[in-house]
Amino acid sequence: MKKFVVTLFIFFSVLINANVSNVSQNADKIILENSIMRFVDGIGVKGEIFGFILQCRRKGRNRLYGVATSTGKRVGMFEYQGKKYCLVELAKIEKEYEAEYLSKLGYLEKNKPKYSADEWKKERRAIENEYRTRKDSLKDVFEYAQKDFIDITVAYLDSAAGMKDLLMIIIKEFCDKKGLKDCFLLDWGKTKEGEELDSIKKNIGNFSDLTRLWVDMTDFLETMARSCPKAKAMFIEMVRRAKEEASK
Repeated sequence: MKKFVVTLFIFFSVLINANVSNVSQNADKIILENSIMRFVDGIGVKGEIFGFILQCRRKGRNRLYGVATSTGKRVGMFEYQGKKYCLVELAKIEKEYEAEYLSKLGYLEKNKPKYSADEWKKERRAIENEYRTRKDSLKDVFEYAQKDFIDITVAYLDSAAGMKDLLMIIIKEFCDKKGLKDCFLLDWGKTKEGEELDSIKKNIGNFSDLTRLWVDMTDFLETMARSCPKAKAMFIEMVRRAKEEASK
């Protein structure tokens, strides 16, 4: 039981064959009500684990939106071309590069009669080279962000061994209530144990994928925390006692 409880709340770290799309935006007050959640809340899941949930959720949000400063402004954790960006911003840059590339190709194709055959080929090569250079410029920071994700989660992979059937009950309720039909959370159960890291490297190939992965996980952690009122109360009491002890 102890192993299952720990696995339950760190499972977000397990990597799977990812399909990261179609996320509902109207279910931010979901409560999980399956029998497993009701049983572990306050018994196996106590204040310490609740605090761990909050910590993991904060790590995800810091990567998605940046770290909050004293001024209230958020600063990204990833450096690109001498500036700091969060994952959401990098995903936007990535999409803008692709959109501009496709727009230029479309314009070139539309105006093909205006070019000689050699001129058209030369112009197309220039457009493709520009796009390739831009993609390459993002490669290092993406690989760093992908490795960062793996480094955060790899320590917990072993905890999920043998627990997929139980965890899928919780995952299924979350995804049903969230409106997730194509999501890495659902596909996780199909991944062979021990192949999770290879899966993330293979299936999370750009910033849009990585951003969606973090969003789904932080949403799940938020829902888990909301679904454990007894553990939350224990955590609040634990913090109160710690502050009281520190003030002595």
